[in-house]
Order: sequence, then structure tokens, then C-alpha cells
Amino acid sequence: MEKEVKNARNEAAKHIESALNAQSKVHDDAQNRRDQLRAEIILMKEELDRKEAEFLNTISTIESNRCSRIEEYIVKLTCAVDSCDDAMGLVEQAKNTLEQSNPMDFVQFVADKKEEILKVVEFEENLDFMKDQSIKRAFPQVPTQYAKQTIERMKYHDYR
Repeated sequence: MEKEVKNARNEAAKHIESALNAQSKVHDDAQNRRDQLRAEIILMKEELDRKEAEFLNTISTIESNRCSRIEEYIVKLTCAVDSCDDAMGLVEQAKNTLEQSNPMDFVQFVADKKEEILKVVEFEENLDFMKDQSIKRAFPQVPTQYAKQTIERMKYHDYR
């Protein structure tokens, strides 16, 4: 019986040693996993920072391009207003000449103002730029949906 007790004690001691080794391995494995997780999180943060910089640069480029196009559009519209004012002055002169002078004076007026009259006619044909609706387009969304979905999925996983 003494031998059986000694054998049981020795067996229990071996299991204690084995359990202590297993416990030590669990602690080591957990620390290794923590270190690995920290490294992965650092890489993900770096990637997020890189993507943020990329998206911000894209937004700035779109903003700059759109503002340039709008400025060009404003310049064209300002020229259009000036041309309309010039055309209205020419029309007023033509009316006055027609009403207050003889027909030959009107013909002379048209001959003298031929270049200006042609500019008015050409101007009306070149007003197509005012139909450009692209400057009123909504600003594009940044494509972050996949990242948001991934983070949402991570919230619901339980790794225990």
C-alpha cells in the first residue's frame, strides 16, 4: 500500500510539474499573442494613416480642380455680362440711328459697326458653356465603407 501511495504521490507530482509547465506555456503564448497583436495594430494604424493622407490629398485635388473650373466659369460669365452690356449699347445705338436718321445713315452705321455686330452674333452662339452643370455636382464620397464594415464586424466577434 505504501508503494501505491508513493506511486500516486509521484504521479501527482509529475502532473503538477506538467500543469506548471502548461501554465507557463499559456503565459508565454499569451504574451507572444499580445506582442503579435500590438504589431498588427501598429501596421493597421499606419495603413489607416496612409489611407487618410491619400483620401485627404484626393479631396484637396478635387477641391482645387473644381474651384479652378468655377473660377474659369465665373470669368466666362463676367465676359458674357460685359458682352451683353456692349450688345445692348449697340442695339440702343442702332435704334437711335434708325429712328433719328435716314436709311443711308443706318446702313453706314451697320457698315461701321459690322465687326461689333458679328461679335454679338458669335457671342450668342458661344453661350453653350452656361449649360455646364458639372460645377454644381455633389462632392464625391470618400470610399470608406469597406473599412467601416470591417470594424463593425470586429465589434461582434468574441474570441474567448
